[in-house]
Amino acid sequence: MNGQRPNDIPDANIERLLKSAAGEPELDFQRRVTASVLDELRKHPIPVRSRRPQGLRWAAVLLAVAATIAAAVVLSLRSGPAPGRVSRPESPLAAAGARQAGLIHAVYGLVSIRNGGTPKPADETASVQVGQWIETCWGSEADVLLPDESRMAVRPRSRVQLADKANGAKLVVPNGSLRLDVARQSPGRSLTVETPGAEITVLGTRLDVEVLQKPDGRKQTRVKVMSGKVELESAGRKIALLPNMEGIADEGEPPQTRSLTGEVNEITRLISQTEALAAESGLRPGSPSIIEFNADRSATVWAVVAVANPAETDLTSCTFSPAVPVADVEAYTLDGAYLAVAPEQDAWRVDLSIAPVPPDGEGAVILKATGIRNVFLDRESGSHRFDSPTHETGELSLIQFRLPTSAHVQELSPAPIETRSNPSRLLLTVAVNGRFLNSPF
Repeated sequence: MNGQRPNDIPDANIERLLKSAAGEPELDFQRRVTASVLDELRKHPIPVRSRRPQGLRWAAVLLAVAATIAAAVVLSLRSGPAPGRVSRPESPLAAAGARQAGLIHAVYGLVSIRNGGTPKPADETASVQVGQWIETCWGSEADVLLPDESRMAVRPRSRVQLADKANGAKLVVPNGSLRLDVARQSPGRSLTVETPGAEITVLGTRLDVEVLQKPDGRKQTRVKVMSGKVELESAGRKIALLPNMEGIADEGEPPQTRSLTGEVNEITRLISQTEALAAESGLRPGSPSIIEFNADRSATVWAVVAVANPAETDLTSCTFSPAVPVADVEAYTLDGAYLAVAPEQDAWRVDLSIAPVPPDGEGAVILKATGIRNVFLDRESGSHRFDSPTHETGELSLIQFRLPTSAHVQELSPAPIETRSNPSRLLLTVAVNGRFLNSPF
């Protein structure tokens, strides 16, 4: 290291490493994850206190969130089904009446139905009539069964109206987010989702719809497609979205697209960069992460999280609890396939059934956490900042990141990998001194 101190990495080295992000995606993702992330599980084993899977807990770090707000993530292993939302057996809607637009199939937290007046609480047996609104609060969610057997998950802090049209159903979403699993539509029929300034036509697919409030007062619609095909129209232009694609439509502007698979591929490149950065600094590598500052001033984080199964059991799911509130969580396998995610009070459960971790085995999950609210862009200074109720505000510039000393961060090197007027995206890698980050919050 030529007498160089561990935390004195030349800026030139950082720039050289970051420039390599524009190269081709790495294909040996599994090998790199094993070499850089999962190796830490073998270095720091955690004693097993109980033979029951529920009793096995270990610490992992969602490093982008930790780097932004020094928040640790705790993963809990679970075997078999976990307690979820209150639900009841399916009931067909065909005989429920012509004006019934949906049936509340499951509720989590406080959910209301409004018909122009005072809202009334909804439970797992409530029906929703044409023209009524479903409203969810912070931390609440509703599952709705539509007449054609399509399913809709209304996410926290959302409003959706169940309307109808001549050739199918229509959902009006002024704000919030939905996850839709749409049944294949008969010829001439479709499900339409109407948001401020955009219209989404669904013929049978799985997708997420989110409406954000931009700082200039306009609404932004985001559509993520997991399977099938979706059409997104805005400002007179219509585009087609295929699986692993996201469409973004600002109110009054034509829609844009981006590849969700590209985010996963980008993380594979960051692993090699993190290893090289750690080698030059003399520190052990941390997990690579990506943070994106959204139009509504919230933050989105992509990060690799290691999963271990030291018990002699079949691991079917895992849960993690972020140290700060997040609006939603998505999970992917190492090759970019979607994993089912369900909220559980203040935690999130990830279904590993399509990518199980064998007994005494190791694996990894790519997590995407959205709606992190205590990170924002300070436009006057041009720097990104984070707030904490118990610590002074710190700055995230393009050169360095300052955190409370209790976070045990020894070296952190963010730099821009893509620059747009809004939002902006940063690459975050971190090397820590001997252990995972501890949350001071």
